Amino acid sequence: MDFKRIFVSLLIVFLIVVLSCPAVAQMKRLYKFRAVEIPFNLKYKDSIIQKGKYDLEFLRLQTQPVYYFRIIKGRKKLCLVTGEQLAYKTHGTGQLSDPNIPENPKLRMKKNPEEKVLYIIFETGKKSRIYPFIKVRFKMEYE
Repeated sequence: MDFKRIFVSLLIVFLIVVLSCPAVAQMKRLYKFRAVEIPFNLKYKDSIIQKGKYDLEFLRLQTQPVYYFRIIKGRKKLCLVTGEQLAYKTHGTGQLSDPNIPENPKLRMKKNPEEKVLYIIFETGKKSRIYPFIKVRFKMEYE
């Protein structure tokens, strides 16, 4: 009887893991910045993320161009925010003409004090292997 319970329990755990993997596997990491200093207390839903050093991870769904930004402290994932893709300047022929495109991934933060919003702008750069020339803006409220 004990063998049957153990087998059923393991089977249930295995099925849960197998069924949840495809959803997680669809997200592709674009880049991860380590030990980034966040200068403000950020608001996310009903919680507040205290200012300090965090790992910032930028993700993309493989099936469609939807971008996510994740704040990580240690092994704990604190939030997942969706972003909007921004376009670079192009010539009439469709070639990129923006001289400010970075070579490597770049992260910038801009604050808008009127709206109490912090814009986190991420660029993959020219040398990104999988997704080059992507510029995404994420918006979070701050205190």
